[in-house]
This record gives sequence, structure tokens and C-alpha cells, in this order.
Amino acid sequence: MRIYLFTIGLVVATAVALVGCSGDDDKAATSTGAPAATGAAPSEATKAGGPTSPGAPAVAAGSAKLPSDACALLTLQEVQTVAPSATKGEGKTEKNGAISSVNCYWAPTGSDLNSVNVTVTTLPASRDQVKLSLQVEARDQKENGAEVAGLGDFAVFVSSINADAEVKGIVKGLFLSVDLNGIGARGQKEKVIALAKAAAGRIQ
Repeated sequence: MRIYLFTIGLVVATAVALVGCSGDDDKAATSTGAPAATGAAPSEATKAGGPTSPGAPAVAAGSAKLPSDACALLTLQEVQTVAPSATKGEGKTEKNGAISSVNCYWAPTGSDLNSVNVTVTTLPASRDQVKLSLQVEARDQKENGAEVAGLGDFAVFVSSINADAEVKGIVKGLFLSVDLNGIGARGQKEKVIALAKAAAGRIQ
């Protein structure tokens, strides 16, 4: 779980760094708390008392609640399509500052050694910042990174090594990750995407 929260930290750091390059005018507007120089009025979310600090996690209107049990997002039968020897998932809940998360880990028991990890967190930054960070990450993976259609607001597939395949993205105002670890994980891209779509469909 600590590893995943470190990954979330990298998403935040990347997003903030990218947004920080937008120009001095934007920086000035942000530092004074004023809207960008477009004449636009503050958003309804801001009027209603939503977060205004650039570092605060976004709370989007209509966002789903954080699931109470990440293990309920996939059935064991679904998990075993990519991790045949996996057993009942072990769930955890964690809070790290303003970020809350739920996680489920299906461990292997046989020789295949494949495991599945599902994590859902509150967004670590604004939707636009998270989306930009995911776009950069997928691009950096070249042929092993791609956008995933039909999954939430925005999602990507990334595989930094052959033994890891992950789908992550913004789903109903939350951050979802479905991660397969094991020999040949990269070759199971379509199955991991199917798992992510199944998990996303159960977030209410």
C-alpha cells in the first residue's frame, strides 16, 4: 500500500510541475486567489465552499463515494482470469493526509505467481492535473502505454516492465488503479483492461 501511495505522490508531483509551466500570468492569478484573467466568475463549487487551494484534492460535483471495500469491486472468478491461483482478496483502508484510499490484494498460491491489486483513492489533485499526468505517463511508455477508451472520464494502460500491467484513471470523481504483477503480465493487457472496466462499473 505504501508503494501505491508513493505512486499517487508521483502523480501529484508530475501534475503540479506541468501546471506550473503554464506561465507567469497564471501564477500571478493563482497566488492572489483570483480567477485567471478571463473575466470569469468563481465556479459554483467555490461559492459552495469547495476547496480553493491549488494543493487541495478536488471534490467534483457528482463524485461517487469511496467504496468501503475494494475487494467487492472484482469477483474471485474475474481475478483468476489473469491470476489463476489467486485466493480471496485482502482489503485495507488507509488515509494519508487529505487522500483516503481503499485497496484489495489477491495473492497467488500456485506456481504462476500472478497477483492483482485494486486501489481506489480520492483524487490527489484536480481532474485536469491528474489527466495531464496520466497522458504524460502513457506517452513516456511509448508502445507500452495507451489511452483506454470507454473507462471513466479518462484512463490509461501502462506497463513499465514485462511483469507489470496497470490500468489507472479517473472514474466518477475517484482515482482507480487495477494492477497485475507476474510473469508475462504485459501480454494480458486486454484482460487487465476488462478487469478495470468491471471494477469501474461497481463504483457507485
